Amino acid sequence: MSLAVAERSRGRRLDEATPETIAKLVPDVVLALRRRGALRMEHETAAVEIRHIHSALGRGFEPSERVLVPKGMRLGQAKSAGPAAMTEREVEAWEKRYRPWLRGEKEYRYSWLPASRAELAIFVIVDNVPLRSLARRYGLNTGRIKKALVRSLERYVKIARW
Repeated sequence: MSLAVAERSRGRRLDEATPETIAKLVPDVVLALRRRGALRMEHETAAVEIRHIHSALGRGFEPSERVLVPKGMRLGQAKSAGPAAMTEREVEAWEKRYRPWLRGEKEYRYSWLPASRAELAIFVIVDNVPLRSLARRYGLNTGRIKKALVRSLERYVKIARW
């Protein structure tokens, strides 16, 4: 969801925000890429669904109450209700599209990228990290990052058969 849409849906206008708040706002990276023609409509649809399912998975998270970290669990890991906190449509998208996509993307690595393609896609789609920021972080040009993102979204579209 774009920033403007999110603000309208809350019934607030962006011009009511303070200058400090406006300075902190970051445009929706996926929407900006779509407007520039770097992504097609089906890519945007895939990104919106990835973002939505990622959010739905987080809906059931509760912080761990244990002080000691159980064997096999990383510090800060939390328990999720997973599909139990999702609607039927979300469960279907999660099982038929998101999970197969994520499983494959976690395995897909480029020799020039120290993160998986899944991590890269989540950074851009969910965390809204600009391509320039990722390029600086990994010492790459934005073209390579964009190409990897498009390929990841292409795979989601292929799985979804859109």
